[in-house]
Amino acid sequence: MALAMTRPAADPGLPAMYEEAVAALRRSGDTWSVAFALVPHGDAALLSGDVAGAVRAHEEALGLARQLGDEHLVATLLDQLGLDALMAGDAAGARARLAEAAALHRAAQDREGLAYCLDGLAGLALLEGDAGIAARLRGAADALRVALGIAVWPMLRPLVDQLADGIRDALGDAAERAARAEGAAADPWKLLDSGLAVSAA
Repeated sequence: MALAMTRPAADPGLPAMYEEAVAALRRSGDTWSVAFALVPHGDAALLSGDVAGAVRAHEEALGLARQLGDEHLVATLLDQLGLDALMAGDAAGARARLAEAAALHRAAQDREGLAYCLDGLAGLALLEGDAGIAARLRGAADALRVALGIAVWPMLRPLVDQLADGIRDALGDAAERAARAEGAAADPWKLLDSGLAVSAA
């Protein structure tokens, strides 16, 4: 598992490495570690184009996290499943997962998780044709990470970059930069509400 996490997201051997890691952890009987390992395992499947495989891994991990009562991991997996749904073009599924994740992030005041939820809602807004709010949500997510001194998880970086490119293509460079700056200056929790409101419209 540790070795896989040092490899670049584009490494074609990653799905097999994560598969091996998950199998070893299943043998160990460490349920939490199985759930944790299934997160990047599902991401590797998603990056390889296997959306169904990503959903299977993340759904199994979500079930284990709920069983263990780990709400932080539950929220993380809901964000992941929201991204899976977006990659499948399933706006309703993404909306439901991200709304549930948002409630958990808010209850825990989890700002790192909030950043990923904002990314997901930006993807949903873009899918539904509102690139302006998508850019503001992305700006808020980026600003949160800067404030926290963290980076996007390597396995999710290609998806976040793809989202940024899609927003830029929709708005043009100047408008995208302005909207992103507006989002960076806003209260991220209020923007979360805006993202949820747009996605529910």
